Amino acid sequence: HYCGLCLYGCPWGLIWNSMHGLRELQRQYGSKLDYRAGWTADTISEKDGWVEVSGSTGGTMETLRAGRVFLGAGCIPSTRILLKSGGHYALPARLIDSQYFMFPFLRWHSAGDGFGERMTTLAQLFVSLIAPRISRWSIHFSVYSFNDQIGGVLRNQLAIFGPLAKPLTRFLAKRLLVFGGYLHSDESSRLELTLCQPDGDGISRLVLSHQDNPRTHAAARGAARTLLRLWRSLGGIALVPMLQVKDPGTSYHFGGSFPMTEKPTEIFQSDALGRPTGYQRVHLIDSSCLPSIPASTITLSVMANAHRIATAAPNS
Repeated sequence: HYCGLCLYGCPWGLIWNSMHGLRELQRQYGSKLDYRAGWTADTISEKDGWVEVSGSTGGTMETLRAGRVFLGAGCIPSTRILLKSGGHYALPARLIDSQYFMFPFLRWHSAGDGFGERMTTLAQLFVSLIAPRISRWSIHFSVYSFNDQIGGVLRNQLAIFGPLAKPLTRFLAKRLLVFGGYLHSDESSRLELTLCQPDGDGISRLVLSHQDNPRTHAAARGAARTLLRLWRSLGGIALVPMLQVKDPGTSYHFGGSFPMTEKPTEIFQSDALGRPTGYQRVHLIDSSCLPSIPASTITLSVMANAHRIATAAPNS
């Protein structure tokens, strides 16, 4: 059955999330693992060889003490925690992004019924485009077949054809794909996170902004046009005039607010074990410590890097 979290979703449990790993850890370690559901971390500090994490649960503040902390709250929450912990208000932290673009693709031949099939929201195919004249990095495509969202767009766009709209919509639904493209962070716009001073309610808010990269649109257009020239091999045509370059952050593949470097000296840097400047026992293990964001999906890379850091940290 479907999870139903986006459109009709995907087969239940097919996409990994942290709950899967947590349940396995609970099964293996039982009482040795203390899982605090609903506990929200706020700040981190190091004192006398210990790490103190202050947070709250149910509105009550509490401080936890540990010999070492692995911070993997997700790039934006992790960045916020470190900004507040260091008192870095009004000092923007840069996030690098794998910018997302998309365009429809029309196949010459139909495949399936479209409206009548039981399908999933998952991408049907991944394509890696290597085109040095466009980008020195590979460009990644996730290819999606028909879904209800595409059907709704077709119905609205083709309504002007009156009685012909329905058969025309069904004709296109059997042949239409969507190519979702991702660029390397070098070709993408950047995001900035700024933590504001606490307001009258004591709440410190994050302000998100972005800086456009002039190469982004050219790289996206170049990638789409390259696929257009491959129409014989691909069995269809990329509809380049319908190309859309989405806002920075739309891909959800971003990070690099504290990029790893060999010898960190600046505030917004970390070492090879994900330790931000000034920390010895706090390790970033999510995408916030990545020095670049590839065009391909980053989940497995983040998990592998986290495993590497956690394995090496006790000997550091």
